[in-house]
Amino acid sequence: MPRNRLPLIVLSGAGTLVLVLALLIFYIQEKGVIGVGAAPLSDDLAATWFHESVTHSVDYRLGIIVFLLGKPGWTDASHDWTSGKGSPAFSTFVINGRRLHIEYSRESGEWNVLDTAGSVEEGNVLVVKGCGTETQKVTHTELIDLTLPYNADPVAEVLARSKTLRNVLDQK
Repeated sequence: MPRNRLPLIVLSGAGTLVLVLALLIFYIQEKGVIGVGAAPLSDDLAATWFHESVTHSVDYRLGIIVFLLGKPGWTDASHDWTSGKGSPAFSTFVINGRRLHIEYSRESGEWNVLDTAGSVEEGNVLVVKGCGTETQKVTHTELIDLTLPYNADPVAEVLARSKTLRNVLDQK
């Protein structure tokens, strides 16, 4: 079945509505991301990520993960965060009055961070430096396998997989 088409099913009877609703829920889940997360990691580092799929008790897959590096204390200060699972899904922060908007489309595999566009084929792990300042920008992209063990912390697992990423984050 093509990925973007809902199958045409002709049924009658009491179970029809339930079946159609179940198919619609499956279609919507298949089309977009199933969750957006964000967490502070230290006084100057946070991360946001987009869940693509979950195989319960086995593994889950992230679409992208973005590490956000700013001045010491920015993660402790008050700021706004909004997110949505639509297509594209988004994670938006307002830090010190500066907007940091991240979009990810599971359908196309494309992302857009601070007007820097890319594809998960090129990189699915990004670093933004200068969060909350005039100079906030994407400074690093990397391609890492983002299929993670079911109970794993996404941040810890991704950091463990890339020495290059750890070095980039250590060079503040």
